[in-house]
Amino acid sequence: DEREWLLGERVAALEERERAAEAVAEREWLLGERVAAADERERGLEDRAAAVEERERALEERVAAAGDRERGLDDRVAAVEERERAAEGLAERERALDEREAAVEALAERERALEERVAAVQQRELAVARAAAKPTPAEDLSQREHALEQRVGDLQRRELSAARAAAKEAEILERERRVQDREQELEQRELAVSRAAARELEMLERERALQEREQALDLALARDTSSQAPVGAAEVSGAFNLAVLERLVEERGGSFPERLDEWESTVYFLRDYAESDGTLPGSFDWLVQDTFAPLLR
Repeated sequence: DEREWLLGERVAALEERERAAEAVAEREWLLGERVAAADERERGLEDRAAAVEERERALEERVAAAGDRERGLDDRVAAVEERERAAEGLAERERALDEREAAVEALAERERALEERVAAVQQRELAVARAAAKPTPAEDLSQREHALEQRVGDLQRRELSAARAAAKEAEILERERRVQDREQELEQRELAVSRAAARELEMLERERALQEREQALDLALARDTSSQAPVGAAEVSGAFNLAVLERLVEERGGSFPERLDEWESTVYFLRDYAESDGTLPGSFDWLVQDTFAPLLR
């Protein structure tokens, strides 16, 4: 009886050891599965890290290019400011030209008055000549002819002086008009430069906004990496689908041209994290809501 009891004890111990061995084998199999899943996940993380490094290099290049463009833009803004100061001088010259034109108009008025006086003098001279044709004493006729010659000489000298002054004023006016045309051309060129500078500023703002979005995406990637579930656990799906976002960008993105580049780059980035059916992880819900808000309304 004692031997049978000992034999039963040994059989029970063997069965217990067999169950323990089966449990160990099952644990080893589960451990192998978890190790394989961990290796797969590690390879995925390495791929993501490589993609992040590539985006960081591209971002650094874009930041350097943006810095160069900012320096060039500063130079162009300084040039525009210099031209604006020159334009203020042009305005002063325009006022002077207006005053000169007013003086020229006054001179033309004086010339017309002078011509009227010349015509009146000619009429009086004609009357004097007719009166001189009448029989008069010789001495009186000689004096009147001498006075008439003096008046004619004075009139000719005044006419010549007025003609020279008018020609000089006309030449000055023509030169001033040419200067004004050149100044207007310069103002048009300055306006074109100002518009180009405004476009450069707008481009720079869009690049800065894109940089901020890329930084937000990198932060989302970091959060997603730091909040990974334990090995073997399924990742929680989000509320958005990449295919739907692509369709919204394609159909309605044209209504928001200032955001189109940002949306296209974000959709391209999210392709690395979408499931086969387009479902995005829940960790990207806040990013999608913030970035694509105008399309989701």
